[in-house]
Amino acid sequence: MLTTNQIITLVIFAASYMSIIVAYRWKLHIVVAACTVLLLWPSLMAVGAAMQAVNWNVVMLYFGMLLLTETFIVPGAPEVLAEKLIREGAPARGTEAPENSSCAPVIAAFLA
Repeated sequence: MLTTNQIITLVIFAASYMSIIVAYRWKLHIVVAACTVLLLWPSLMAVGAAMQAVNWNVVMLYFGMLLLTETFIVPGAPEVLAEKLIREGAPARGTEAPENSSCAPVIAAFLA
């Protein structure tokens, strides 16, 4: 059975996750607000204990991957890579690459 603190944490996490899905543009503000609520909720955990419980190597790895992903997505790198994959894969199949392929957005979605 979940304790009250675990339920509170789960509700805050679920609410912030759903908020990010609905309002992706505001993800930074949502994450900061959720972390602030979790850290400042009186009975969940002391701030000092929370800071010691964080594995900062994982946080920095996640942050680095987030920056790398944003760097590729913003200028449209997935679409460029998808077009390149389609054009280079066509001769191997014995077909010509279409000028404007309808497959590129699908491939770009998997690359993003």
